[in-house]
Amino acid sequence: MGSSPQTGRRVAADPLSIREAWSKIPSPGSVETEFERFTGKRMERILATVVAIGSGVLGAQALIAGITTTSGADAARITILLVVFIPLIVMLIACVIGRGVRTASGAFAIVYTVALGAWPSFVDPVGEAADQPWIFFLVNVGVVAAMLAFPLWLQFAWALCLPFVYGYVRLVEGDFSRDFWVTTAFDVSFTLILGFVIIALGWMFRSIAAGVDEARARAVASYAGAAAAAAAEEERAAMSALMHDSVLAALIAAERAEGERAQDLAVGMAREALTRLANTEAAVAQEGSDEPVGASQIVVELRRALSELGADAIVEERGGIGLIPGRAARALVLAARQALGNAVTHAGGRGLHILVEGRGDEGITVTISDTGPGFDLRAIGADRLGIRASIFARMGRSGRHCRDRLERVRHHCHTGLGASMNRTVRSVATSLAVGFAMYFAARGVWWIEQPSAPLLMVAAIALYLVVVNVAILWDSAISVRMPLWAALATLVSSILIPVLVTLSLDPLTRTAPFATWYIGALGLMGVVCIVRRRFVIGWLVVAVLVATSSAYLGFFVALSLGLVGSLMWVVIAHLLVIFWDRAVRDTERLAGIQQAVSAWHATQQVRQKERRLRTQFALAVAGPVLSRTVASRGSLNDEERLQARLAEGRLRDELRGADLLNDAVRDAIEDARRRGAVVTVFDEGGLADVDEERRAAIRDELARVLRDADAERWIIRAAQDPLTAVTIVGRAGAGGQSDDDAVDVWHEIPRDAPEG
Repeated sequence: MGSSPQTGRRVAADPLSIREAWSKIPSPGSVETEFERFTGKRMERILATVVAIGSGVLGAQALIAGITTTSGADAARITILLVVFIPLIVMLIACVIGRGVRTASGAFAIVYTVALGAWPSFVDPVGEAADQPWIFFLVNVGVVAAMLAFPLWLQFAWALCLPFVYGYVRLVEGDFSRDFWVTTAFDVSFTLILGFVIIALGWMFRSIAAGVDEARARAVASYAGAAAAAAAEEERAAMSALMHDSVLAALIAAERAEGERAQDLAVGMAREALTRLANTEAAVAQEGSDEPVGASQIVVELRRALSELGADAIVEERGGIGLIPGRAARALVLAARQALGNAVTHAGGRGLHILVEGRGDEGITVTISDTGPGFDLRAIGADRLGIRASIFARMGRSGRHCRDRLERVRHHCHTGLGASMNRTVRSVATSLAVGFAMYFAARGVWWIEQPSAPLLMVAAIALYLVVVNVAILWDSAISVRMPLWAALATLVSSILIPVLVTLSLDPLTRTAPFATWYIGALGLMGVVCIVRRRFVIGWLVVAVLVATSSAYLGFFVALSLGLVGSLMWVVIAHLLVIFWDRAVRDTERLAGIQQAVSAWHATQQVRQKERRLRTQFALAVAGPVLSRTVASRGSLNDEERLQARLAEGRLRDELRGADLLNDAVRDAIEDARRRGAVVTVFDEGGLADVDEERRAAIRDELARVLRDADAERWIIRAAQDPLTAVTIVGRAGAGGQSDDDAVDVWHEIPRDAPEG
């Protein structure tokens, strides 16, 4: 017999961290709490932070423009400036601190829309179509405010209506002149598309976060279920060993107790069995520590066992200290006690020798030998649990396959959450990027004046379409990281495109709406590089954009024509990537904590329930007989010996073939045993894939066969056979196991119900 330090070590988490997490994380099935919507709340915080940064940039641009174009004597302009910027500042503060975001954002969205609609009534019109008042810089800020504050349908309504309000105000301001129609059409189309992109991104991130929270809840529940199943399996194994080590051995000893020595042994075993059953019914947490136990403590326990058995033995301790977990040590001592009991019962304790060897961190080995007549292990009947269940099986069942299954579930939950989040974001973001790229290309071909070199403009647009779609789509289904050659091609194209566009135009038309399409287009290319994890290339594209647009248009002119927006979108994209990656890691980390806590909770509940049910059943079946054994000092009459044999057989049946039993089968088996028959039940998983209705029919048929036929020896086996669920063999004699002519009954119950 041996054990290792790994045997029985099931909890690797720090108990303190588990208790702390348990105080914060809900158990499965409870109502929704903050942690159950962790990703959703985290996403709202990310959106609010990004909105604060982007709106702050646009607000600063609008404020500078408003201050520089407003005189101290213009009360109307000052009033509308205060009306717009006070709610905007409140919204920015709310987004930064994360409190009152919905209220502040909703207030700004409404106030801004009203102020925008009333703009022509309070402010004198501008002279040129290209001169945009400061309030127009905040149109998309009004859309993002609606995204934070309103339900989805109202968000889309805001994104649709606000650009048209902006367009109407612009046309009124320009007295519906042709120049205002052209510039307003460009501005409204861009603002409309950008607004819908903003709403779509907000909807996407929120939907994914909600889906991840649901998936995490399902993953935690699945892991808790797997942990509960593993705990139930381990507890059944532990209880099976307990039943044999104490209860079944005590019942067998009581039935066979002849002579004073055997009766004293039966009384001692009965007392121990009753005590252990009573103690086992206590809470799992009180069953003992799992602190490491050394070889010397094992020796002390074995000497105590020898004293209780009244036997003499040579006890040797060799090797090092030898350390194994407390649970494994208790299993080892119980198995050794069973071996000592066997040696005393079957060999009279002759030449009893105990050797305990400490093997350091490798474990402890206990060897028990005697000089009795011995036996051939292969000749032991398969119906006798004996050494197989009490010693070999007890020491072999470490539940390792259960832990492997739990680790597979844990790994699937962790990788599944992160992969699901990233895959969904990638697919939606790819669609939006392709759509936006098409918009900028369409804007470039919408010439309101003929370029001086149209082929160069067409070449710039074609180059842009090819490169941006390669950057967006190439290997995007395989990896989020853009191939290096695609990133370098994007950088080179960002240098060529502004040059080609500028060379294709006269100097007077370089600031026309169609002529500045490349400012937004290169900003999108920078965003794509950032999203696809080529941060350096993305910011180099932005640097090229700033340099070329400033050289060809002038820095401040470029800022007013969309350079601020491009810079802002690249910054926002970078922040979103950082926040999103962090959210994925935090979500997986939280899922791991929740799994550990839920598994711990489910394991404790299942183990307590499983142990309580099996202990109460054992007490109900064996308790009266064991109590009578103690009271009569091992001297039982024939009826009491029969009850001991029946109790031992019933408990054995529950251990070996519980899936084959119902009340009718139990009664039929007990009747056969009362007639003197030997009944052996084996369940080897024959009913594993059979539905419950068919299982009930199989059990009923088994009960009928046992009632209707007579045999001295019954063997009931449920093997893993594709056709037969249960095989029932009745023999004429208890010792004719290999004699085919002695078979009186041979009945096979098919897995599937007979047709007709």
